[in-house]
Amino acid sequence: MATVDDLRFGAHFAQNLTHLQTQQREMTRIHEQYLQQQGAFSRLFAQLLSQQQGLLLSQESSAFAATALQNLRLNLALLNQNQAETLHSHEHSLRNQVEYNHSMAQVLQQQQTSAVIQPETLAPPVAQKEVYAPATAFVKAIVPSSRIENGVWLAESRLKSLPRPDFLEWNLAPTQICLLLSDGTSLTAKLAEALSARNWRVVVGHFPQTIIPADLSLPPTVPQITLPDLTENNLSQLIQTLTASFGPIGAFIHLNPMAQTASNGHNFLFEAEKFILRYVFLLAKYLKQPLNQAALQGRSCFLTVTRLDGALGLGAETSFGAIGGGLLGLTKALRLEWDAVFCRALDLSSQFSADQAVATILAELHDPNRLLVEVGYGAQGRVTLEAL
Repeated sequence: MATVDDLRFGAHFAQNLTHLQTQQREMTRIHEQYLQQQGAFSRLFAQLLSQQQGLLLSQESSAFAATALQNLRLNLALLNQNQAETLHSHEHSLRNQVEYNHSMAQVLQQQQTSAVIQPETLAPPVAQKEVYAPATAFVKAIVPSSRIENGVWLAESRLKSLPRPDFLEWNLAPTQICLLLSDGTSLTAKLAEALSARNWRVVVGHFPQTIIPADLSLPPTVPQITLPDLTENNLSQLIQTLTASFGPIGAFIHLNPMAQTASNGHNFLFEAEKFILRYVFLLAKYLKQPLNQAALQGRSCFLTVTRLDGALGLGAETSFGAIGGGLLGLTKALRLEWDAVFCRALDLSSQFSADQAVATILAELHDPNRLLVEVGYGAQGRVTLEAL
């Protein structure tokens, strides 16, 4: 039979839990409003710049043109500064919310623990390994399908539909380059051509023929290199050579090859996939400094493109190589470590043509939402993952 203390505890516990859920709903509403306002602000600013540019072109006075051009550059600098400051404040708010949730979870856990102690069976405390395990009721209220194993919060994932990405106008600085790692297909050539058309300076990196066989016809203006062996000295030298020959790296795009399976289900690229995954992981170590430095001048990016199933591994297809999924984990980890760099992991359906893939990659490169990390495109449209 429940005692008065039990009833008081239950009411207090439920009150705290309700308060936490209300806080999270409010924070979600604020974040969504922020993204909408940022998109509206960017579109309005782009219209103003377009009008100013049109006015500039309509004037024949060199003095007026010089003044208008100076104002145009000042406005662009102010836009970059405003977006950087707003994003910094937004990310600071998110970190505070995570810390708040952590603290509230500890309080709820302590309350739940103290409520189940039986005075008649008190025994000397037993030393236990200290782990962080949120109260079961708290976890279940936030993510119903979750469970705790050895102090680790586990939950099932499902696909969440996303709207079309907004568009943020940006370009690499004229001195910067985009390092594009080839997948050995026409997608590499078409993406390099599309980026070059946008005045990006692209350098295509090819894996050895034993890893990714390729015979591509690239635009003559696009430099090509063969990537060196997988050693730290060689990768460090690669970055130095690229910087000295072409300029600092301001963007990195890796096109992972599509896995090919035989009739017996064996993956032809199993060893190659492992090599490529290790290569990109280690290469990220040497991209940290140039990409974070480039972000100080505007925007830089780290983008990985896989061809799993277009649903981040949760689709109906089973013929893809699971090893490539490690690129999604790498990109999410870098997003946490590289605050200033735009990090995005794309998973495109194997049914996408090269032209469809290029259009999708370009759209995601200009997405202003830096809180979103992994995105899939396939039969279910544009999706990401969320916990059940």
